[in-house]
Amino acid sequence: MLSVTEFPEVKKLKGQTLITSDGTTLLGTDDKAGVVAALGAAKYFLEHPEIEHGDLYLALA
Repeated sequence: MLSVTEFPEVKKLKGQTLITSDGTTLLGTDDKAGVVAALGAAKYFLEHPEIEHGDLYLALA
């Protein structure tokens, strides 16, 4: 649990979604960033049909 006493900057985040960890992991940030990059690239290609490319396949497990 985050304490406002220990982390006063948390006050500024009231009402927003805050993703935290129990302290035993690093939240898999590198994995999440990779998924975001892959989805962003796929979205870009779908929105720009003038850019030639092969079929796009994304698989998430």
